[in-house]
Amino acid sequence: LTVDDTTNKYMKTDGSVSSLLAESGIALGEHDTINFPLSHSLQENDHIVIQRVDYVTRTEEEVIPFEVEYHQTSLLRNGKQHILTSGREGLKKYVYVQRTVDGMVYEEQLEEETLVKKPQTQEVLQGATGVPVSPLDFGYTIRNGVPTHYESVIKNATATGYTARAGAGTASGRRAGVGYVAVNPEVIPYGTKLYITSPDNKFVYGYAVAADTGTGLMEGIVDVDLFYSTYYESCLNGLRTVNIYILE
Repeated sequence: LTVDDTTNKYMKTDGSVSSLLAESGIALGEHDTINFPLSHSLQENDHIVIQRVDYVTRTEEEVIPFEVEYHQTSLLRNGKQHILTSGREGLKKYVYVQRTVDGMVYEEQLEEETLVKKPQTQEVLQGATGVPVSPLDFGYTIRNGVPTHYESVIKNATATGYTARAGAGTASGRRAGVGYVAVNPEVIPYGTKLYITSPDNKFVYGYAVAADTGTGLMEGIVDVDLFYSTYYESCLNGLRTVNIYILE
C-alpha cells in the first residue's frame, strides 16, 4: 500500500481495500484518488496506490499603469506643460485554483479576475501657439487666423475666463461647456455663433456660441467671458484682449 510517500507491505488472508484502509488508520480525503474500488477483494500482489489530491487557491495582483493624455492649448507658451490631473495606477486581482497531487501542482486555472482599483488617466496641458481651446467647429475657412467670412467684428475686446461644475446651466438654458461663452445679450444675442482669437492669433479660443451672461458683462466691464473646463485654465486666461468675429 503506497500513500503519503510511504509504501508498506501487508500479509492478509482476506478482506477488502476498505477494511485494509480502516485497519491501517488511513482516511481518504474528498478529492483523493485510489487505483482500486473500496469494495475490491484483496488479491496476492495487489499494489494499492492512494494519491492525495487537493485544490489550493492562489491570489496574484497586477498593477495597471495609468495613461497620459495631452491637451494642447494656446493658453500656455510653446513647450510649457502643466499637469491638470495626476495619474493614478490601478490594481487588478487574479484568483487561481491549483490542483495538487501529493503536494505537486499539476494544473492551474484562473477562477476570478477583479478590477480592485481603476487607473486614473493623467491629463497634461501642453502649450501650442494658435491651437483652439474650443472643440466646436462650424466649418468656416480660417485664413491667417481669421475667418474669411463674418458679419462683423468687435476688435480689442476684453475677455475673462470662468468655469462651473459639470452640467451647470446657463442664462440661455444651455448646459455650460467649453465653447459656450458669456456675453451681454443686448450686444451679442444668445445663440450667436462666434470666432474668438487674440489680435496676434497666438491665443485662439476658436468657435463659440453666446450662451450665458453675468454682472460684469451687463455692466460693460468685460465683453466676453470664456468658459473653461478647469479652474486652472480660467486663471490662465486672466484678462485678455481678443477680437470677436460675429459669424451668424
